[in-house]
Amino acid sequence: MPDSVIIYGDIHTSIYNREILKNEPHIDYIICGDGDRSLPALIDALENDKEILTIPGLTYRNEDEIKENPPDFDHD
Repeated sequence: MPDSVIIYGDIHTSIYNREILKNEPHIDYIICGDGDRSLPALIDALENDKEILTIPGLTYRNEDEIKENPPDFDHD
């Protein structure tokens, strides 16, 4: 299913996020840490063609480079 978006998230992916994206080309995004805010924000961004640069804890590929957004430590 090449058109599917694969999102990973749990303790192991949070620790090894860069290594996983380097070695697993089928994974598109990794959410590090608590995904309660990040996952809905990512889904909204993907469905509505919005920018993902501000989604906390998101690791992703930008062309050949792996990018990591800072985590969100500001919880209500």
